Amino acid sequence: MKRVLLLSSLLLLLAACSPIPYYIGVDVQKDSEYDIDLEGRSVAVIAISPAGDKDSALVSEVGMGIAEKLEADRGLASGSIPVYSVKSEDVSVNEPGSLDLVAVQTSSNLIMALDSLTVGEYFVKTGSEGEMAYSNGEFLHVTTVLLPVTAMFTVYDASSLSAVKKTLLSDTLMWSIMSERVTTDVKAIAKANTTIKKVFKEIGEEFASNFSNQWESQQRMLVIFGEEGRWMQACRYAENFKWQEAINIWLELVKTYNPKQSACAAYNIAVACEMLEKYDIALQWLEYAREKYYFRENGELKEIILKAR
Repeated sequence: MKRVLLLSSLLLLLAACSPIPYYIGVDVQKDSEYDIDLEGRSVAVIAISPAGDKDSALVSEVGMGIAEKLEADRGLASGSIPVYSVKSEDVSVNEPGSLDLVAVQTSSNLIMALDSLTVGEYFVKTGSEGEMAYSNGEFLHVTTVLLPVTAMFTVYDASSLSAVKKTLLSDTLMWSIMSERVTTDVKAIAKANTTIKKVFKEIGEEFASNFSNQWESQQRMLVIFGEEGRWMQACRYAENFKWQEAINIWLELVKTYNPKQSACAAYNIAVACEMLEKYDIALQWLEYAREKYYFRENGELKEIILKAR
């Protein structure tokens, strides 16, 4: 129903020769979740566990996940970021000087430590007949395996002699197992165990992703007048990220004596400038557009630009 309404509105706009919204998909870089600059820093990862702990191998998997993700995001060769498995009897993240000694021993000025990993007991939940799932043309029984996990991540900056980040992980891992017959608890846990190392490495990767800039798919609205001509040509350039070619057309269109069309062309230029990270210029074009003819999206784009500056 929404598509029909949208199409009808579009036809009315075309008939009235009014501005038409034209949306394009863009990838926008977001700042890292943790405001810790790794550029030029020597990083080491330490996985801390008690002596003889049955989960020490999983602690190491998390550490490997952290290192491999950081290497991939920073374009480093595999093995560039060392991972050390240490015993909690030898290193304590809460004792002053303990991580400083590790920093000296590893020649690193930024330490990422994982400790206090606690892995609970498996819990198996078997679905009833009415809780089956449809997959590949048949209904299958669903068995869910749950595993509670807690851990502490500490990022220690040896240059400032302080922990710059502490993050507590408290989560429940989940596996969904589908089969023609009801899966027994023993078999369900055994299947979960086959991927347990991979899952714990992914925990480390997810933590490390907070240090890297992320890309997010968004939409940007452009404005056209009619489905053909220079307006549409400029949008085609924009869709292919040929922003300068699009700007050249909008610079011609902004000179029109029609204030509404001039404002829309200026707004489009502001979108292009935002994509090119020329934020101050984008704001100037938005102000020019506002003076000619104001519409809501002008203010929305301004908020996006001010956050990105």
